[in-house]
Amino acid sequence: MRTSKPYIVFNLISGEFLNGNNAGINLFLKERDKHSNPKIDSFFKNKKQYQRLVTKIKKECCIHESNVSMIDAQGKEKYISLSAKSKCAEQNNHAVITIESTSDSASRKISPQILNELEILKYGLDKAAIVFITNSNGIIEYVNDNFCNLSLYSKEELIGNTPQILNSGFHPKTFFEDLWNTIKKGETWRGDIKNKNKNGGYYWVDTVIVPFLDNKGVPCQYFSIRYDITSKKNEELEKEKLLKEKEVLLSEVHHRVKNNLQIICSLINFKKYNTNSNSKIDDLTDIHGKVVSMSLVHDEAYKTSNYAKIDILNYLTRLEYYIANTFSPQEIKFKLDGESIHIKLDTTINIGIILSEIISNYMKHTLTDKTPTFIVSFSQKNGKILIKVQDNGKGFPNSVLNKTQTGMGLELIAGIVKQLNGKFNVYNNNGAVYEIAINEV
Repeated sequence: MRTSKPYIVFNLISGEFLNGNNAGINLFLKERDKHSNPKIDSFFKNKKQYQRLVTKIKKECCIHESNVSMIDAQGKEKYISLSAKSKCAEQNNHAVITIESTSDSASRKISPQILNELEILKYGLDKAAIVFITNSNGIIEYVNDNFCNLSLYSKEELIGNTPQILNSGFHPKTFFEDLWNTIKKGETWRGDIKNKNKNGGYYWVDTVIVPFLDNKGVPCQYFSIRYDITSKKNEELEKEKLLKEKEVLLSEVHHRVKNNLQIICSLINFKKYNTNSNSKIDDLTDIHGKVVSMSLVHDEAYKTSNYAKIDILNYLTRLEYYIANTFSPQEIKFKLDGESIHIKLDTTINIGIILSEIISNYMKHTLTDKTPTFIVSFSQKNGKILIKVQDNGKGFPNSVLNKTQTGMGLELIAGIVKQLNGKFNVYNNNGAVYEIAINEV
């Protein structure tokens, strides 16, 4: 056995000392006993503690104990932190006790009642969780059965090793640097860790690491409680993967739709500038405005990470510029009054079509010698999108306001608002005023 720490080897059945390294022999054996095989229960102040230790070694093969009261070669009581191993599978009944540390006084005095409560707590933890303990250097001193079952390593393979044996390579170096910096300061660390088992398989554990402090406030051990969250984590990762794939697909769809609509706009403009019919020009201009309103929505969606919602302020700011170009060389002025509100994509498309129709109606039916001006205000209140558009044109004739005459594009606007489960109203006030309330679910 290669170690600089003191160790002794004894027979689990007879309790006889067998051998050890010089440090272990000198620590416990008097000079006259060095060439004999004394019973090692004589090394223990409390014989019941020795018996419990032997029973535990036989059952678990690898154990770690702290504050074990033992007697050194000079007859002085020492409080020992030790680890013990036996090759249970080989049934040779030999056990090795390695002395991790010694002290002239116990690190803490624990009453039998508290010890009993701790045993109950340990039993519960061992049944429910994955538990292991390391020393201040990260050397594993204790693992429970759940740890072995999940990692597929035996206790003998784990004790004396470091958690590095489980490193999956998934986490960056800085992840573990942060972990160590936290617990070395005496603070509790919690996080999800991806580990690799002995067979090369991967698993995830929700991990809590609690430092145990000595009487100087310095960590002397680290107590880790873990829970297997592999199934939950794999589901989350699969959802993230599907979401990313969906985002890529949506981005591609919006990109293609935007490009196709731009091609349609170009074809409309080509047709528009190659006809002499004023009525056809008006119709093509009307269609062009509606296509532009749809194209801009998809362009906004393509630029943002949120494909479901569009910032109406950004959208209308861009739409007014493109609509003004559509009717060039006729100058058109816009005044926007509203806040940044995120609206569903399909609702935004319909708002754009409505605004395009309102401007088209003005240019066809109520144009005056004044520069066309539109005041567009919008807000959100009680789950409704409120939109008000006011122009400086001739306004509606009484026949339209009294609903004895239809036309002027109001049927299209009313139809769209109805589809959106909203309300629509028009009146005159130094020009035509359109008021629209849309339920934004």
